[in-house]
Amino acid sequence: MTFTATETIKRAMNGTTGRPMETLINDLRRERLDLLTQIYHTQQAGQHEGIQAAKEKIERIEMVIRDLERVKNSPSRVSPKDENNFLERLLSVQGKLLEAAAQDVTFSPALVSMGETPILGRGTINIIQGKFGVHKSRLAELFAAMILAKRRCNTDFLGFERYNFGTGYYVAYIDTERNITEELPHTIQQIREKAGYDKKEQPENFFPTSIKAVNRKERLEATKAWVEHVRKTMQERGVGNWQLFVVLDVVTDCVASFNRDNESMELFDYLGNLCDDYGATFLLVIHENPGTEKARGHLGTEGGNKSGTVMQISFEKDNNGNDTDLVKLRFIKTRRAKRPQSFYLQYSAEANGLVLADPELIKEVLNERRQKADIDLVRELIERMFLDATELPQKNLLAEIMSEFDCSRNTARDRVKDIVASGNGMVDPEGKPCKLVELSEPGKPTYYKLGGVDHDTKDKDGYEEPPF
Repeated sequence: MTFTATETIKRAMNGTTGRPMETLINDLRRERLDLLTQIYHTQQAGQHEGIQAAKEKIERIEMVIRDLERVKNSPSRVSPKDENNFLERLLSVQGKLLEAAAQDVTFSPALVSMGETPILGRGTINIIQGKFGVHKSRLAELFAAMILAKRRCNTDFLGFERYNFGTGYYVAYIDTERNITEELPHTIQQIREKAGYDKKEQPENFFPTSIKAVNRKERLEATKAWVEHVRKTMQERGVGNWQLFVVLDVVTDCVASFNRDNESMELFDYLGNLCDDYGATFLLVIHENPGTEKARGHLGTEGGNKSGTVMQISFEKDNNGNDTDLVKLRFIKTRRAKRPQSFYLQYSAEANGLVLADPELIKEVLNERRQKADIDLVRELIERMFLDATELPQKNLLAEIMSEFDCSRNTARDRVKDIVASGNGMVDPEGKPCKLVELSEPGKPTYYKLGGVDHDTKDKDGYEEPPF
């Protein structure tokens, strides 16, 4: 026997269904999921019979569920148990997943691309990491300016391009380090100018602020409050469907401690929910541990796991190991594409920011190191080779090093031997720290693969770190 929505509600309210309200709703949702599954398999088989009738039944079920939930949530009813809440939410998620899986999946274009390579995907978390003073913030400012940029803007954005979704953009910029009397106001002016505005003009879609003065224990809530303020403003202005881009500079200062995993998890859960629910895109700036190339603390580890793209910015060194004016932008991780090759920048006083490096400066800094097959350059070459392979024969690896650096076989073999002995210093195609491992057996060709690293649980400052 089939009941109408009104009859079902009356029976639920009068307790004549023989089942608790939550159980009744869950049963209806299961029936809805069964119908969605049937539709999916029917479509996969190239058939169409019964699909329309199933869709109409789904609509009726959804109407009943909505009415039952209004009754269930009325003040006169007892609140449902937590476990039923979780089940309802998970069933709802499953329904959305099955609906999406019943259609052809088309990935939305990246918010920011470089050529054909997606760099900042829409609705993702992304990271810029580096040591103190290597222009991390200037790179973040450039991305913010590009998102805000007017259509006719003459700024060189280093080969990065913003996608036009047919809607506008809002930018929330949360700073934690600069003072609010001179440094941050100057940064805001620079972002405006690079976006094509007058430096004293305030775009309506640009929301900069600072949480530097907020008590550290309250910074996570302050960060949430500002993001929610921007989202609410977008909705009030009728542009809730526009793209929201959020910069957190520096993200480790947005929590009480970057080594408390519960706070790191809470922050990334919050950011991840905004990504899923509203398509918000985040760019996080984070310091590296002193003496290492790892982003700081539990927050850095979790950020690397949750991120779509991780970029590392650093000063290139000369043959004596000293920092030069050449700045290298390295892609440690790009989830949706093969990692692009590193490229070089330099600071320009005239542009008051980063620009593509002069080829002569690149040649001057790198030539001597290349002639000596510098171990760091060899290590980066090996990383690129493993983007397309899980194992590499020794003869292929050495041949590529010899060709790239015009060196002898003995030099190439020595560099590989040193890299294997170091036991670290590399990243795998997923952006995770790894080491080069030699696989050799008597009478068989030698191969190399990437393996996990033995991670020291404390950095140079004594901060406890989680193992990878």
